[in-house]
Amino acid sequence: MKPVSKWRMSKRYWPALIFLFVVACSGDQSNEPMANDLLPPEKWTWVSGPEGSMVHKQFDPYTQAVTRCWPDGNKQLCLWVSGMPTEFGDVQFFSGIAYTRTNLPENLSDLLNPESRGYSCQIFGDKDFVNEQISGEHSHVKEQLSGQGAGTPPWEKGEVDKFAKDNGLRMDNRHFNCAHLLDVIRSGSVESIATTQVTREALFD
Repeated sequence: MKPVSKWRMSKRYWPALIFLFVVACSGDQSNEPMANDLLPPEKWTWVSGPEGSMVHKQFDPYTQAVTRCWPDGNKQLCLWVSGMPTEFGDVQFFSGIAYTRTNLPENLSDLLNPESRGYSCQIFGDKDFVNEQISGEHSHVKEQLSGQGAGTPPWEKGEVDKFAKDNGLRMDNRHFNCAHLLDVIRSGSVESIATTQVTREALFD
């Protein structure tokens, strides 16, 4: 197996880096503690979405993100897609993860776990491909560019699950149809994830 570059290894931590970037840019840069620093993070407000799902959106100068969770027995199956706007206000790059949890995330720090492993992808909104990864304990152990622009079909769920089982990998983050999200974002926007354009069946089945 070829060693991955430092640039590729760092992508496993991009969701956490996005979170840290938002915190760093939105807070006071002095060393003096602010009164708000002593307060717990503000709880997210959730609204009802299609298919009985719940949706949270975050759109500000630093982030464009949609979290959507479907009931999964007595748990929640959640998809999070986030990108950082450019200086022109547009977003062409998004990072996505999906996993099952016991309840709806209360805020971004409750949602993200830098130590999580498994499947993730990066969506290039101005391209015809996505970058898929399967993460191990310290780095990506398998990744590929897939989609029409790459000439490689996206991984199927069975492929990802078999690779994880054969290599003894823990799959905190589960496989989802990242290429489908690319089509949705390119035909609309990241906000389209909260609409009927994205279904649980198309993503996970």
